[in-house]
Amino acid sequence: MYAQSFGNGHTFLDQRPEMFAESAWQRQRPQPGRETYEAQLRQRLGDEEATRLLEVAVGSGMNLNIFPNLLFIGNQIQVVEPLAVDRVQLTWYATTLTGVPEEVNVLRIAYAGGFPEFSRGR
Repeated sequence: MYAQSFGNGHTFLDQRPEMFAESAWQRQRPQPGRETYEAQLRQRLGDEEATRLLEVAVGSGMNLNIFPNLLFIGNQIQVVEPLAVDRVQLTWYATTLTGVPEEVNVLRIAYAGGFPEFSRGR
């Protein structure tokens, strides 16, 4: 991985060298429907195109943090809003892609939806 500080709290993390050294799709955790969506894509589009699309379903592998409260993390956008000294609200937006089969965006949302749970250490 590669990390860079732009100063004033702004940072960039590039996970692509590790994430895409092998298939990022094959390294993802299990998700309901994963095998079904993969099979549909492979049957309809062939292995080469399905593999290309499944690799983008897992996200970009890059995080950009704009201090103090805007984060672009893989395939999601997060806005952090302080409410009190001991309270914060996190608004999370999953992103989709245009021009891809519906299965790809369903998988993107499924993987992004598990991110907050896994980032809490579960």
